[in-house]
Order: sequence, then C-alpha cells, then structure tokens
Amino acid sequence: MLKPQVLFTVDNEFNRCVRLKNQVETLIKSGIDCHVIDFQFGRKTGIKFREVSSVHVYTVCAPPFMQHFRTLSAEFPIFQWFVRNRLNKIIQLHNLNPIAVHCYNTFAWKGVFHCFSKKHKAKLIVDFAEDLPSIMREYDYVKHGIGRLLVNLGRWDRLQAHAVANSDKCIVVTSNAASDYVKRYGVQKSKFLVIDNLPSMELIEESTREEYEEKDGFSLLYFGDTSVRRGTDLLIRTAPRIKSHIFDYQVIIVGHNNREQTKLESMIQQLGCSNYVSLEGFQPEIKLPKYMKRSSLGASPLKRNQHHDTTHANKLFQFMLGRLPLIVSDCTAQSDLVLNNNLGVVFEADNDESVIQTMIDVHSRHEERGIWSRNALEFTKKHTLAKVVAPYGNYLSTL
Repeated sequence: MLKPQVLFTVDNEFNRCVRLKNQVETLIKSGIDCHVIDFQFGRKTGIKFREVSSVHVYTVCAPPFMQHFRTLSAEFPIFQWFVRNRLNKIIQLHNLNPIAVHCYNTFAWKGVFHCFSKKHKAKLIVDFAEDLPSIMREYDYVKHGIGRLLVNLGRWDRLQAHAVANSDKCIVVTSNAASDYVKRYGVQKSKFLVIDNLPSMELIEESTREEYEEKDGFSLLYFGDTSVRRGTDLLIRTAPRIKSHIFDYQVIIVGHNNREQTKLESMIQQLGCSNYVSLEGFQPEIKLPKYMKRSSLGASPLKRNQHHDTTHANKLFQFMLGRLPLIVSDCTAQSDLVLNNNLGVVFEADNDESVIQTMIDVHSRHEERGIWSRNALEFTKKHTLAKVVAPYGNYLSTL
C-alpha cells in the first residue's frame, strides 16, 4: 500500500527549523511519505537532493539578494515567483504527486498557493509557527534602516488572512492562538490543529542519560535566540541586584542573535557582571542537557505582544525534560501553562522589580522547587510529540 505523500515547504534551511523537523520525523513514524523543500541563501545555485533519516530533502540554492525579497514577500512578489518556479521544477524533475502541501509560516505562502491550488491540486496546510504580523514589528530590520520604509505590516496581516482563508487546515502552537485567529479572521475553530512545541525523541533520550542531582549553586538558564524581545536584556540588567541578595546566583545564556548579541555583550561589560553572567553562544539543542544538569531554573522572560501571548517557546518543554522549575513572564499562554500545571512562578514581563523579587522569593522556596521539578518531569511523560502530532497524521491519512 502506498504511503500518503506530503510535501513540506520551508522558506529557510530545514535543519534550522526544530519545530518542523520534529513534526516530519514524527509523521514518518506514523507512515507518511515526507518530502521537504527548503531554501539556502548563498553563492551556490541550483537544486540539491539528499535523504536524511528517511526524509527526502530538496534544497533550493538561492542568491543572497533573494533573502532580502523573502523578508519583503508581502510587499514585493519576487520571492513568491521564485518559490513557485522552483516548486514546479522540483515536482517535474522528481515526479512528486503530494496529497497535501504543508507551508511553514507565510513567507512562501503565495508561491505555494499559486503552484498547488491551480496547476498541481493538493490540500493546502499552513503552519503558523509565528504570528508574523504581530511579531515582525519587533524585528530589528523592521524597526531600523530601510526596513522602516519598506515593510508594511498591514500587507503582512492581509497575507496571513489570505493563508487562513485559502488553506484547508491551519496549524498553530496553542489553543490560545487558534482562538485568536478565529476571532481575527472569522473562520471556524475546526479548521485549526494545535501542535505544541514539544521536544523530539532524540532530546528526550539524551536528557534521560544525564543524572540530575542536587545543585550546589543557584543558576538561571536561558536557551534559544537571544534577541531582546525575548527578555534576555532583563536577565542581564537584573543580575547584579539579584546577586547582592543571592551570593551564588548565576545566569547562563545559551544562544545567539546576529543583530543583538553585541548589545548583550556590552551590557555585561558595563554592569561588570561577567563573573556570574555568561553568554555561551549558539549550541545545538542536543547539548542542552549538559547545561540543564548544572542549572536550578529555566527562564522564558518573553516581552508581551500578541504573538508572545499566544505561543509556547520550545525552551519551556526542553527545560521540563531537565526537571527545571520554570520562571516565566506573564505572557498569557506560557503563564497559563506554568500556573495550571504548578511548574514554577510568573513575573511581570519586562519589569525589573518584579523579576528581582520573584527570584529572591524562589530562592527561599526550596521545598516548592522540588515539587515544581517533579511536576515538570511528569508533564513531559504525559504530553509527548507523538500524541499531539497524531491528529495531524490521522487527517493526512484520510485524504
């Protein structure tokens, strides 16, 4: 019996997209024939094919300038034309006949839509990993330079509305996001599937190899993109005052952001806190258990906006694997997750006094930290990627 063939399109490199990789690997195990088209921007041109863990990956090599048009794909049609052209080439060259096409975010949506709604018939699925019209206003290139003049957030909202209206299924991270989209775009909630950012089996297996013992110090761990919209600046600027109350306090920030890393480095120098605040730079996810082993808490200090209020960062579930109690800002979705499951504490987003007092309070609540740690581990046992992806696999299998 032939497996249902599904084509996934992602506007950047597949290997960098943890959420999509986890979904694809899970769907393969449920009997879906998965093909991925991704984009690599550089000097090379052409189309490369490779097979990675039973995933057929077709990489479109694009010139560097095309990446700029990717970020302006709601304003100018050039990247969308490019996507459509390359999709047609790959389909013809490799004789693909997918029953469904999964478009990750909306950068490439119009190219996918015009390719598969007319010439090649297939069900269209959009994965709204990010609410782009809401979060793009926080992007550095949108706030500064020529991007301030070129980026039109109204057009991005119309692009997203088009994707919601013209897709057969929409995938979102949380039920909060689904409710928000239903209200904003006037569609039925049945059109949405919720797939949370739960960790891969590989990370789970790596985490179980570590022995999580009682910590000697009191360390706060952050993992992921270090842009300041995620609250990394808050962790740094509050560190000296927290350190004055908690002698063995440390902040470990693992991750990188091309545009804003130097800002964080400058903050550490100016505050003179390099002895207890460390920027570890980018590290692959698989190395995270090593950092969790020596940490006391996992932090998600997101600043509030419409997107952050309706999403769950990967790090929340990654930290739970390491049995770390969570300290998070009061963005709605992550706050609800932590409080409803008794996983840690919540502070007011981007509020220095709130995070300082919360950290001092948490430090004194040793017994409760043990409870939060046990609850985190239990949560990861009950909520698995296989369970949340299963409804999607069932949907694809019935097409």
